Amino acid sequence: MRRTVAMLFLLVALVTSPMLSPNAIANTLISAPAGADLTAVVAVFRDQALVQSGHRVMVPNWHRGHGLEIDPESNEILGVVPLSPFPYQEAFDVTTGRAYRPDYLNDTLTVVDATTGAVLATIDVGSGAYAAAVDPEINRIYVTNALSNSVSVIDGATAVVVATVPVDDTPTGIAVNPRTSQVYVTAAGAGTVIEIDGVRSTVTARFAACNNPTGVAVDPSTDQIYVVDRESESVAVVAASTRAVVATLAVDPALASLSSGTPGPEDR
Repeated sequence: MRRTVAMLFLLVALVTSPMLSPNAIANTLISAPAGADLTAVVAVFRDQALVQSGHRVMVPNWHRGHGLEIDPESNEILGVVPLSPFPYQEAFDVTTGRAYRPDYLNDTLTVVDATTGAVLATIDVGSGAYAAAVDPEINRIYVTNALSNSVSVIDGATAVVVATVPVDDTPTGIAVNPRTSQVYVTAAGAGTVIEIDGVRSTVTARFAACNNPTGVAVDPSTDQIYVVDRESESVAVVAASTRAVVATLAVDPALASLSSGTPGPEDR
């Protein structure tokens, strides 16, 4: 039986760590099983991490340089968390203590031991490695390749690419629901969200959530997907069971203007 997940894919603004991110604040998705002690994560990264209290979802909004904090019960945008432009989205698995860092310029994924800071592996992935996400239940890592229109699937135990899944134009955001092992990818160039069966590494659906999807997050407890629409400065809330938009959350212009991001491949 799958573990009940209490705190998953928490987007954290991490202050520079000499071991893990010497040049920039890391934008990290934390994959944590129920009961995980996140204070260890704070100590490892020596940061001012946002450790959320209560049930919250954080959705990356890269072109504005921040993450949107959402209450999934009321579907209310509560505030923003500043993010750095690069790397766009790292992933950290609390279960294994490993961090996964996409390198957009070198088309690689670096695997780091978060305790020692040692580089464990450098894995060749697709062109324009943009964002990473982890499924701790099956120990798989997923990386969007924004320039080669694919998702690389890595076995966490062997650090080997076990599949490359073709997707639509300019995949950027990625999120995993570990309760279902479904992976959600935003294709900014195509205006679609791609659903991937994480176990079989196959595309199971494509659907439209908004005009220009970029960042994405998923809430396993409600089975809802949150997709940032760059064009309308809003967040589409999608029911995963029907792939239908059930709400659209407008981003307050005052929040949207608090910070600005860096142009990415979706700006081509």
